[in-house]
Amino acid sequence: MVADMFSWDTGYVSMIVAGSLIVIIILLHLFRKHILKKISKRTHVNTNELSHLETPLILIASVLALEIVVTKIINVYLNVDIQILNITRTLLIIFLTYLLTIVASIVLDNWSKRIKHTAREATHEEILPLAKSATNIILVIAATLMILQTWGVQIGGLVASLGIAGLILSFAFKDTLANIFGGISMMLDNSFSKGDLIELPDGEVGYIMEINLRSTKIKNFDSQEVLIPNGTLANSKIKNFAKPSRVTRVKIAVSIAYGSDVDKFKKVIMDLISKQKYSLRYPKPGMLFLKMGDYSLDFSVMFFINNFNNLYSIKSEMTEKIYKELGKNNITIPFPTRTIYNKIKSKKQK
Repeated sequence: MVADMFSWDTGYVSMIVAGSLIVIIILLHLFRKHILKKISKRTHVNTNELSHLETPLILIASVLALEIVVTKIINVYLNVDIQILNITRTLLIIFLTYLLTIVASIVLDNWSKRIKHTAREATHEEILPLAKSATNIILVIAATLMILQTWGVQIGGLVASLGIAGLILSFAFKDTLANIFGGISMMLDNSFSKGDLIELPDGEVGYIMEINLRSTKIKNFDSQEVLIPNGTLANSKIKNFAKPSRVTRVKIAVSIAYGSDVDKFKKVIMDLISKQKYSLRYPKPGMLFLKMGDYSLDFSVMFFINNFNNLYSIKSEMTEKIYKELGKNNITIPFPTRTIYNKIKSKKQK
């Protein structure tokens, strides 16, 4: 009778296995023909990328079918106490982790493409592999802890140890982590891009050559490479001439002597600016009367140009033209003067 029951159970197991395989094949066919296309249309993800999900889904479905067989047949009918159920659950955790890593990779790839499309410039290439690596590490650690818990291992002490180790490492690599997170924040905020002209807090000006995770390379006007830690750069007040647009303002300080005709001076300078092709009509050029100094009347001449790369060359050229124009119109440019009184006593006075 036991043999008959075993034969019946074996046939029942065979039917379940065969049925599971048929279900897996049908699901795979539906996934390829219908579900894959619908997901691609809704998420705008390439079907080639989504096709990578087939293998882990087949493996997960197979393990679920195996677990049904183990649970319903081996444990119930044969009443055999074995650890095969833990094995199936371990496999299920592994394959689910595999699936999640693929999903995370697809999400990050498409997120990177959207940023590139929105910003219309090259995406920082280092942040994508870093995000993928960090995601994979987190998923693997979580899967490992779940597997240990499945086999009856107490993971409370292990989690506490990992927390302490992470705290120690964070203190040991504090500066490095600050630079890395500073680089990531700048990349995500799109604060700077390669080719931008920036001015540092110390007044040094240069073009951004490269933005890495830990540091940023700048080429100054002396053709020297300046390396700045991202942690310092992220926490500093930086002037970026390239944003929000390439249009920038040229400011030139001009001083004239006391007694000069201010109205004539303004007309001469504004006429000169209006003749320059690089001076934009909008925003309009302008002039500010800053102050009456110790020996001069101080003004600031301002006009806009359409390319920040020409800022310093145009400023130099325009300063020279202003100097010559003031000379032609007999407008005096003052210089510091001092009057010295020297009282000499004669012998008779003594």
